[in-house]
Amino acid sequence: MAAASLSNGTVVSKLRVLRSLRNAQVSIDADVQILLHAMRLDHDDSLASQRSSEDEYTKEQKTRYQQVKTALFAIEQSARFSTNFLAAHALLALHEIGHGIFPAAYLTVGNLARLFCAFGLHDRKKATQILPRPGMIVLQNHI
Repeated sequence: MAAASLSNGTVVSKLRVLRSLRNAQVSIDADVQILLHAMRLDHDDSLASQRSSEDEYTKEQKTRYQQVKTALFAIEQSARFSTNFLAAHALLALHEIGHGIFPAAYLTVGNLARLFCAFGLHDRKKATQILPRPGMIVLQNHI
């Protein structure tokens, strides 16, 4: 599993996802689950050429897209923010832009920008940070 990237920065940290999956005792956190589903959105696109019926694929893809969008809304309403939540949101925005799902893509990108500002990622030194800094130096490089 390679890290998905957005121009110069990494959207999904392979190290962080693997660590979250390894540390899961009985169940996987909701933000990690939705991140994995968001990653699968674009993975399914690469499998489209191998399928015989394009209509069948489109129904599956639309269902997964709606599930990811609904789950992200539920996580946002419960105020359980994390970097996995932001990464899933970014992957959803890339999916919407790539598939020409407008105006949803426009609204998702705007919401994502507001979330990044709320997290303080626009100015890490002066802005109030919602998330505490990770304890490990290696993980600090991935944020």
